[in-house]
Amino acid sequence: MTDAEPRRDIDQQEIEELLNDKAAFTNRLAETFSEREIVRMMLWMGLRYSDLALALTVHPRTVRAWIDEEDRELIRQRDGILALKALVLFLLRRGTLGPRQIALWLVEPLETLDFRRPLAVLAEGRLNDVVNASSTFTKPEPALSTPSPSRRAVAAGAVGRRDGLPGD
Repeated sequence: MTDAEPRRDIDQQEIEELLNDKAAFTNRLAETFSEREIVRMMLWMGLRYSDLALALTVHPRTVRAWIDEEDRELIRQRDGILALKALVLFLLRRGTLGPRQIALWLVEPLETLDFRRPLAVLAEGRLNDVVNASSTFTKPEPALSTPSPSRRAVAAGAVGRRDGLPGD
């Protein structure tokens, strides 16, 4: 969905269903390209106007105006909004928390971030620090597959290696 596309209002029941279905919420967020709609989805998760204002270095009234005034431009905050979207998608896809729990985690001061809130650290452009702080509930990146010993043996035999592997 882009800002140019007409927005279909979503009712509270649909929002609740999305928030209770991690995969559906993740897919919808991934397919959303409108900055305004991304901000809405962050609010649905439970972030407040003041939380988003902190992350995007604007006043909470500005965030509210983005939602209330459809013609209000968000272009100056595009990078920050997209960084927040990328972070939330990472946490949803690789983590064990759902949308509501991620919102709570983003506002909680963390020891690994020198007792700062992840959203405040994100506002400083330190996305990698926030990602690293999430390691307690995210899975490591899937490793590239390494050949099993039997595959290494086949490969060694195919190139005529003399290292004691079968196929010599």
